[in-house]
Amino acid sequence: MKLPPYLVPLWAKWQAEPSARMHSVVCHLLDVMHVADELWRTALGDGMRQQFAAGIDLPVDDARRWIAFWVGAHDLGKVSPVFQRKVTDAIPALRAAGFEFSTTVDDSIPHGEVSAVELSRLLNSEHGLPKPVARQVAQAVGGHHGRFIVARRATELGKRLDSGIDDELDDIGGGLWADARRDVLRVLASMANLPNGGKWDGIETHPSTNWLLTLAGLTTVADWMGSMSEYFEMAGPIEDLSEYLPLSRQRAERVVREVGWSGWQAPRVARSPEMLFPIVRRYGLRPLQIAVEEIKPSLRQPSLVLIEAPMGEGKTEAAMSLAEHWSVTLQQRGCYFALPTMATSNQMFGRVREFLEQRYEDSGDRVNLLLLHGRASLSEALQELVSAAKHPQGISDDSGQARGDVVASEWFTYRKRGLLAPFGVGTVDQLLMAVLPVKHVFVRLFGLAQKTVIIDEVHAYDAYMSVLLEHLLRWLRSLGTSVVLLSATLPKSRREALLAAYRGRNEVTAGSRTRESSDRSLTTSATETPASTYPRLSWLDERGEIQTRSFHASKRTALQVVLQPNEVADWGPMLRAALEHGGCAAVICNTVTRAQDVFRELQPLFKVGELDLFHARFPFEEREERERRALAQFGRPKDLDPSLRPRRVLVATQVIEQSLDIDFDLMVTELAPVDLVLQRSGRLQRHERIGDAVRDRPIWFESPTLWLLTPQWRDDCLPDWGPSGWVYEPHILLRSW
Repeated sequence: MKLPPYLVPLWAKWQAEPSARMHSVVCHLLDVMHVADELWRTALGDGMRQQFAAGIDLPVDDARRWIAFWVGAHDLGKVSPVFQRKVTDAIPALRAAGFEFSTTVDDSIPHGEVSAVELSRLLNSEHGLPKPVARQVAQAVGGHHGRFIVARRATELGKRLDSGIDDELDDIGGGLWADARRDVLRVLASMANLPNGGKWDGIETHPSTNWLLTLAGLTTVADWMGSMSEYFEMAGPIEDLSEYLPLSRQRAERVVREVGWSGWQAPRVARSPEMLFPIVRRYGLRPLQIAVEEIKPSLRQPSLVLIEAPMGEGKTEAAMSLAEHWSVTLQQRGCYFALPTMATSNQMFGRVREFLEQRYEDSGDRVNLLLLHGRASLSEALQELVSAAKHPQGISDDSGQARGDVVASEWFTYRKRGLLAPFGVGTVDQLLMAVLPVKHVFVRLFGLAQKTVIIDEVHAYDAYMSVLLEHLLRWLRSLGTSVVLLSATLPKSRREALLAAYRGRNEVTAGSRTRESSDRSLTTSATETPASTYPRLSWLDERGEIQTRSFHASKRTALQVVLQPNEVADWGPMLRAALEHGGCAAVICNTVTRAQDVFRELQPLFKVGELDLFHARFPFEEREERERRALAQFGRPKDLDPSLRPRRVLVATQVIEQSLDIDFDLMVTELAPVDLVLQRSGRLQRHERIGDAVRDRPIWFESPTLWLLTPQWRDDCLPDWGPSGWVYEPHILLRSW
């Protein structure tokens, strides 16, 4: 296909060094359109394709062509004087083609705004899209640089185009500039092979907001990839597209494949928990996991499941099993695991990596897994996966079958891209940024769409984060994203608020009468959480009604709480005596200064190597090393050792309080809010430690024991909380005491 000659010098990319070269507007639009089409074919998954098709009321294949066309048209606004004059060397050829430039141009007009205004007009006049649909589609693709054009600004630019349509010197461009935009769009439409002769036969009213945000995210991602110069070289002025068209398609296929978008596909056949988790194979399903398996058949669409159970009941495996279920039945695009701290994220990253390596070992897939938190770039575990992504996929030695690899493609590690990877583990703040008014927020939402999001320790977030979480749940529901919430302790009001948020309700009507549920029974209520005993599962059925199910907790020895004096001099010798013949203990302090003081006072009582310190104030490399050391000494036993545990004491702050899968025989803790004391106690005797011959947990620690340090008392007979009163609300500490 030959281009009209006056379109040839219009540039979209310009390379000044080592020699001046350009990439034309038409070529760049084709590149991005082909990338979007390739992403649709190989990476988006059935769930997202169906969501797009339903959003515009078209068959899936027709929706693909329209979506790719719209995404490709994102840079139509570059056909304007305000953009084309940015490169002085390009102006002579443009003038020779008939374009004129004003000496006074408003350089503040972004080309994305011009795209939004002109594309809205042309989609209506050229292709018959109803004005509301054309306007919102144009705004979605025109916002690919991070922000949407506001309605008032769009109206202002539209009036300028209307009033200056014959004015060659307008900074937006009328006359020949307007003709060029129309002709560029016609060329793109002819290459897109639009259905129904390029005439619209889809929805007639406003598209849903969630669908438009997904379109905006896809547009930005396709533009980022279609602008990678290492794949899309400067083609120079092109008069005939017949040679460039297949080249653009090949490059699009290559970039989607090599940056890691198409290496993994959602599995079609589910695996049982026994196949997924070695610990389940060894010990069998726990009551919580049995309950989750029994409700899976009712989870036939994106839903929210809230798991409330004591520490150490296997909530993590249950959540991963639910993600596997939705990945198979709904073809969801992966999973993001959100945790409260960097330390807990680092440990979970290792556990998820092991899970994925086993799950896709024989699949031949190249599975991208990202670690997301403020210091993730310094993580050796992440860098190991980044390095693995740069090497070709291995082949198994015995059968010659391609072996699945877990990697971290470097493309996903750049800013704003982490949530786009199919699998991710990180801090909850990375998740909550998807509902904050920041640039490219729709890219984050696009990355979360049609996935499973697992949020651990949902009780641990303050009022501000809790409100953000509720807003996020509303968005995730609209994006077809499934959610699993994990908590050991959750008040009824929070449980109902979280369920109501995912249902799309602002509040839950109270006062509905429900019957009490027994073990493994189902109860339904359309207004509030049904009455059920703890521990429990709560979820939303296909009608959006809340279901609950109780189950028995695993049989565990009761926790023994012993009050001890606050001073180390009083309880330190007792701790040494308790560990005289072996065993592991934790001492949890509420401040770093207190932890450092306690560590120094305990040093004379223990040998070198028996005492360690872990808190968040260490430099990152030192903190990461101490974290690894703690996990190695106190973490989950992969192979049970029948020998007695050596004597070890870890003095730490709240960094070991939640989510970390570590195990102590004895714990000493300062007073904290009661829910956090319970969380701390959850690190006591979490794992089965019975060897083939003898117990490898010292016999004198037959039951979990917590030494709770007694606060000092003031003259008015009230507790003196000391520095803890600055960390936690004194009223809450008093109620907890």
